[in-house]
Amino acid sequence: MEKKLLTGLGSLLSILLFILCLSVLARELHGFEFREVLDYLASLPKRRVYAALGLTALSYWVMTWYDVLALLYIRRQLPYSKIAFAAFIAYAVSNTVGLTIFTGGAIRYRLYSKWGLSPFQLALITAFGSLTFWLGSFALGGLVFPQRPVEISGILGLHFLSINYLGIILGVIVISYFIATLIIPGNLIIFNRQFRFPSWKYSLAQIATATADWALAGGVFYSLLPPAPNLSYQAFFGIYLLAHFAGIISNVPAGIGVFETVILLLLSSTFSKVTILGSMLAYRGIYYLSTLLIAVTLLGLYELRHRLVS
Repeated sequence: MEKKLLTGLGSLLSILLFILCLSVLARELHGFEFREVLDYLASLPKRRVYAALGLTALSYWVMTWYDVLALLYIRRQLPYSKIAFAAFIAYAVSNTVGLTIFTGGAIRYRLYSKWGLSPFQLALITAFGSLTFWLGSFALGGLVFPQRPVEISGILGLHFLSINYLGIILGVIVISYFIATLIIPGNLIIFNRQFRFPSWKYSLAQIATATADWALAGGVFYSLLPPAPNLSYQAFFGIYLLAHFAGIISNVPAGIGVFETVILLLLSSTFSKVTILGSMLAYRGIYYLSTLLIAVTLLGLYELRHRLVS
């Protein structure tokens, strides 16, 4: 009963946050001509688009190492080509559609189970990948947020909170995890299942992989913005990371609406609304939609080939 109540409350809060962000977005875009955004997109320099495409490719290549590390952790060997194929499709779909555990997990189950992995091993791979993602997110938040004076009050109206404190909390979580990898020996028993606690070497590899992924993803968006003397990549990345956190908390697929609201509010003092929204649409198209199209095509070709062979 309590679990259902908490689940319902979480869903309600997510919906309220989404509605709040949409109302803010509607207010900010009142009287806005969308045709100007289309004109901006048409005038985007090709070098910026090529840079965004290259950084997107690197980001998704780094994502394949989430699964590589997970397979090393469970001590299973597969050719890198198979791991990269499964990981790319899983992340390209789950990044856009959302519900990572269900979408990415279903794709991994479809592919990895054919290559000899058990359902329990697949669950470990998914959990390890999620842990890696959050470790990198928290590590970057702990590094970037305390250096940025941007206040959460500008978004949520909570004047007693500062992003600095959020960064400190995230940093403490990551440090605590790393200390745990040093002092907790061997295996843990959870729900009658034996788990091998990651070593400190694994934790460093996890943090390095996820931070590289986040840095490249932020670089995709940043490369699509025009140069601004008062906005370094470090300053932009703090805003980008905060916007993603808000989108993840909202549970909306790809943070649509929530991500845009935070970005628009925090970059409006540097760029025009046309520039922000145009760059945002280009970022969504390159980082999410193009990779989703490639992933769906690859999965369709794989399934077609598998049916023809069998």
